[in-house]
Order: sequence, then structure tokens, then C-alpha cells
Amino acid sequence: MYYLAKLSHLILVFTSVVLLSIRFISRMIGSRFFEKGAPRVIPHVIDTALLLTAVWLCVLLHYNPFVVGWLMEKIVLICCYIGFGALALHYGTALGRFLAMLAALGCIAVIVHLATTKQAFLLG
Repeated sequence: MYYLAKLSHLILVFTSVVLLSIRFISRMIGSRFFEKGAPRVIPHVIDTALLLTAVWLCVLLHYNPFVVGWLMEKIVLICCYIGFGALALHYGTALGRFLAMLAALGCIAVIVHLATTKQAFLLG
């Protein structure tokens, strides 16, 4: 069961980041493809499934994010990723959006580091 949860989670992480990148590029070139219908909803469904698999993994591994420092840092960074992603897609100038996208991808890089090393930067 653990391997199914982990594989599902990793696939959803990859899909979420790829979709954010595609939506960002689409927005920067002026395409309106992701503004209506299924293309607008699918990223939210993927992100919701990603959250559910994260909770599933925590339950399977008996992790409490309020006790496990690196996990709490991941949660904070996920909130930052969401915020920077929203900025990159919806607000500001082209330069501001680009910088927000870089920050979102930076958050993902740190999240991957935390997930692989299980070493907290601040709450360890």
C-alpha cells in the first residue's frame, strides 16, 4: 500500500509542476486555453489529489507534521509554492510573474530536497 501511495504522490507532484509550467508559458504568450472548461479545472483536481496522497502517506507512515520538522517545512513551502504560482499566473508585470515562477520552482526544489533527505533546514 505504501508503494502505491508514494508512486501516486510522485506522479501527481510531477504532473502538478508540469501543468504549472505549461500554464505559465501559456499565460506569458497570451494564450487563453487554460481560462475555460476542463483545462481550467484539471490542475485543481490534480492538486487536490496530490494533497490527498500526501495525507495518505502521513497516515501510512504515522507522521505528525506538527512533530516532524522537515514535514512541517514542506507544508510551509507548499503554501509558498501555491502563493508564488498564483502570482506567476494571475498578477503583476511579466518580470514579476517570471520572478514568481522562479520562486515557485525554487520552493519545489527545496521540497524535493526535504523529501529525499528528511533533514529540516529551520525546524530540525
